[in-house]
Amino acid sequence: SCDKHQTLRDGNCILCSKLHLQCETAGIRASRALPEVRYARLEPQATEARRCVPPDVSERCPGSHQCGLGYSGTLCATCANQFRATGGRCEQCVQASSPSIWFKMLLGVAALLLVIYAIYRRTRGHQVPQPASAGSQLKTLMVLQAPGLLQVVQLWAVLSQLRRPGQSISNLPEIPYVEALQLTFNDIQNSVSLQCIFDAATVRTAAALASPLLPPFLLACTAALEFCHAGRGVAVLLKVLPFLFIGGAYSTANLLSCQFEDGDGKSLGTFAFRRALPQLHCYDGSGIGFWVDVVGYSSALAYGILIPLLLAALMLRQNFALQHARLFYARVDGEPRDITLRLEMLQGHMPQEALPKRLLAAAAAYMAVHCRGKRRQVRLHDGCITTSSENDDIEEVEGLSEVKVVADAETSRKINVLRAHRLTKMLIERIMLDEAEDRLLIGSQSLLCKYTLSEDVWMFVVMKLFA
Repeated sequence: SCDKHQTLRDGNCILCSKLHLQCETAGIRASRALPEVRYARLEPQATEARRCVPPDVSERCPGSHQCGLGYSGTLCATCANQFRATGGRCEQCVQASSPSIWFKMLLGVAALLLVIYAIYRRTRGHQVPQPASAGSQLKTLMVLQAPGLLQVVQLWAVLSQLRRPGQSISNLPEIPYVEALQLTFNDIQNSVSLQCIFDAATVRTAAALASPLLPPFLLACTAALEFCHAGRGVAVLLKVLPFLFIGGAYSTANLLSCQFEDGDGKSLGTFAFRRALPQLHCYDGSGIGFWVDVVGYSSALAYGILIPLLLAALMLRQNFALQHARLFYARVDGEPRDITLRLEMLQGHMPQEALPKRLLAAAAAYMAVHCRGKRRQVRLHDGCITTSSENDDIEEVEGLSEVKVVADAETSRKINVLRAHRLTKMLIERIMLDEAEDRLLIGSQSLLCKYTLSEDVWMFVVMKLFA
């Protein structure tokens, strides 16, 4: 027999510490020795123990022949019955109430109230438009930028999962709340503790499969809606995509990823398991494993190719369709009291029926930059538009600008000219979008109008590719 702290393996005495076993008595066999704390066997009669994967390694693998309370499976990575999986941990069902769950419920109620309010506003009778104010414009900008800010927060939650093995994030109390904003089906079932109501393993499997499929399912639904109403399907897709894209893509990556190594970085071989469904081995291609591969790779195709191609098509389509707004400039003649503006084309000519709105856009851009706070009369003529002052105050308004602090008067005037030109292009693009008959442009108006110029939509596409 072997001495204390040694064990018999293949006829030889080996130090138990090399096998991560506890040998408190002499003569104990390797297959019967207790594993060390934070270690577990891959199979019942294994002659060595492997380090468990975080988080809560000590709770998962307490140094006995059984996993810790609430854990089971390979390296104690699966949750047992009457325990629900949340944040990589297993919690008892009686602990269903938590700040994260209350936050998710409050978020769901707030979202439902917003939807009801939006439907109520749309179904109300016609209202007289109210004059624009700084507060209303700020509210509009906040609504337009909210989806982009939400995606940044969602990516924050994803990046928090890329920590090194064993690195704890328990000192970051905001992470559970940020993860709730990924808006996946898995978050929904966790918020209402479905694992405690129905069979836990079945609920976890269904949630893991449903989370990647939700955005592609909406993509298919919006395609059907598009056939019924031109532009409506594209508009709905572009509104819901910023909220669900990050969570769905992350769920897809998590569904397809496998745990190939133990906590010490050693290969698990045939015992490698799926991170989203630890009860399934990575090399199991039959039964539920087959459907996991089908859902995972089809969703990856949607997130990695179909949706980026749709966004790239949108970017190219607007670039070609709105080129006409970039092939002109507004020429200004006259004195400050009476200004005449004409549109000069760099190539081709502008149809006469389209000229009045474009001229009005040029006049509005000019007055917004050079005549802020001044009343001016606008008169449309054949091929031009004139603006004249209503009083003797003909001084050009000079607003406060950080550029003017370091620039001379001539440079400041050039900057104002460029600003007026950019505003003119923006307004004419808005006019062309209102006149568009292309389905993709009709549906993407709200997205394109979020940017000063529609060509800046590449920022939206790049953000999706980065995600």
